[in-house]
Amino acid sequence: MNNRLLNLCFLCVLALVSCNRKTAEPIVTSVEEKMPPPKEQPAPEEPLEIVSLKPHLIATIRKTACYGKCPVYEAKFYSDGRATYHGRKFVDLEGYFVAPIDDEFIIEIIDTANSLGYFKLEDTYPVSGRNITDLPNVITMVNDGKQEKTITNNHEAPANLVDFERYLEQQIDLLDWTEVESFND
Repeated sequence: MNNRLLNLCFLCVLALVSCNRKTAEPIVTSVEEKMPPPKEQPAPEEPLEIVSLKPHLIATIRKTACYGKCPVYEAKFYSDGRATYHGRKFVDLEGYFVAPIDDEFIIEIIDTANSLGYFKLEDTYPVSGRNITDLPNVITMVNDGKQEKTITNNHEAPANLVDFERYLEQQIDLLDWTEVESFND
């Protein structure tokens, strides 16, 4: 009888609990309901122009040897305000030299190259590729920050390229060179 009474009490409690059941609110709601409304994103700004802080080469001129007494040298002009010169043979300045250059000097080189149509010229002269081995090559390079071009001139170059080569040679003569042991550039 004790077991019956215990079973009866259990059934009554069970009946009361199940009949008086309230609908519970869900504890977990969807992610969308819990997230705050999205904030309006501002319109993207114009892309930033990345400016390289690393010095780079703006222009070079290099003259190679010939079967005579042709000047052999190379001059380089850098964005960080320096120029380097390595005179090898048949030049007034033999050895390694450095010189300061200012922003106006750099801008003038680029403007001169653009005004003479440097970036529109062929990469090699003569265009046929038939070099005269007795003649030196004049190799120039210009980097205006948007494009870079190297031209090798053996002979038969247009006048505007020859004018640019002469212009670079004149710039070399204007600089105040200081001799150094050597340089890594």
